[in-house]
Amino acid sequence: MNALSFEDQVGQLIIALWPGDPEETAAQVAQGHVGGLLLPPGAAAAEGELAEALGRLQRLATYPLLCLGDAEGGLGPLVPGALALAAARRPDLARRAGALAAVEARARGLQLVLAPPFDVQRSPGAAPLAGPSFGDNPSLVARLAAAFVEGCQAAGALAVGRSFPGCGGAVYDATNGRTVLPQDRATLEKIDLLPYVAACRAGLGAVMTGHLHVAALDHLPSRLATHSSAVVEGLLRGSLHFAGLLLSDNLDAPDIRAHYGPAEAAVLAFAAGHDMLVTERPGEVYRALYEVLLNGDIPAARLQEATARIDAARAWLRERELPSPKDLASLENELSQGPTLAREVAASSLTLLRGRPDLLARPGLLIVTHQMARPDGSRVDDDLQRLAMAADGKPAFHALDAHAAQEQAGGVIDAARTAGAALLLLDLPPGAEERGTLREGIIALAQALKRTGLPVGVVLMGDPYPLARFGEADLLLYAPGDTPAHLEAVFAFLRGEAEAPGRLPVIVPGLA
Repeated sequence: MNALSFEDQVGQLIIALWPGDPEETAAQVAQGHVGGLLLPPGAAAAEGELAEALGRLQRLATYPLLCLGDAEGGLGPLVPGALALAAARRPDLARRAGALAAVEARARGLQLVLAPPFDVQRSPGAAPLAGPSFGDNPSLVARLAAAFVEGCQAAGALAVGRSFPGCGGAVYDATNGRTVLPQDRATLEKIDLLPYVAACRAGLGAVMTGHLHVAALDHLPSRLATHSSAVVEGLLRGSLHFAGLLLSDNLDAPDIRAHYGPAEAAVLAFAAGHDMLVTERPGEVYRALYEVLLNGDIPAARLQEATARIDAARAWLRERELPSPKDLASLENELSQGPTLAREVAASSLTLLRGRPDLLARPGLLIVTHQMARPDGSRVDDDLQRLAMAADGKPAFHALDAHAAQEQAGGVIDAARTAGAALLLLDLPPGAEERGTLREGIIALAQALKRTGLPVGVVLMGDPYPLARFGEADLLLYAPGDTPAHLEAVFAFLRGEAEAPGRLPVIVPGLA
């Protein structure tokens, strides 16, 4: 590739949120003012549609764009989630999951995979799990993260570890409107940094910082890791010797927007040591970076460092392009392995906490769930009904309105009078804070059904922390995900055709 102009060197620092304003994004790409695109979960997940759209933008670009997508919800339903890999506790599956994520990404025209999550979870009490996680065991998180990175990068995509230096122990400071990592340096090294150390040894290609204040490293209370040279240059580059690509998180996120405009946030993040900056306002950010670099307010050496790392990432990816029909056939073969891996992870991660499946093997089974759509628009309750109706005895099936579960409980209790047993299936994906009312409604319903004298089984999918609330359930089963593969594993166990060998990815307070 020919040497880039100063204008293009500035432009390649910017990652725009896709699709944004499609016409504006295309114009910025054509002008060389955007160096990459970030796809949030659920954004055009179909590989054909996305590959075509990104291909058009690549043809407009003056240099190759670096495009990244989220592995959880952004690369299709077959890429196993972090919670499932943690419950399975098998690095070999994490390595295969990383490879599949890379293959799915490349089929969509993406070069970087926003995964795995490196945050070591702390017990949040009554709060929901904030997002994808490999759990609360630092050593396990480190092993799984390193294996995922190895698999992903061996299959030709750069893995992006996030959110440095780790959000698992973070708390929200409502007074100052910011997220804080309050632990001391020794605790960070023992817990939060362990996955990054392991992944760096595995050759981790890229890191994304988190919007949080790191109290042990930065004594200015208002400064986030995004803007902290102590975190970026001192800890990541200095102590961990990370030499790869460093990305900011979205600079228009609430934690940043509350204190800075997009231009100021970007300039500060670049000055702190980031190589590429994620923004919803690429035009405004480009103008700000161009001005400060042209005027020498940020040394030219900083631009040279970032350019060298971006060039190195592009060179690494060029070596792994798919130029021949043989390579494309290999890609299609690897994609065909996705369903097998999804089923293996689902079966390995299913976790039995209490009871036996034969407790519910009675005539007149009553199955209760709630309406729930996945990021791709498919419905969990539709898949559950299909699996339930395929069972012997044709159980009664109720899918409650997620916004009116408590109001509909009376009808379920009426149906329980003629039932032989009851099974409740609750889906709480990580980060589903808005489902607190639904969770409480299902818990109350489980208690009411237990008072009727029926054997009651509960299957909780997603966030494991509410498991302790179902202390009276005769059967308690945990499935880390709600994909078709996870649902099939649940029903195979209930039919007595499979085991539930998984282990909880976190310690659940109050779970007997």
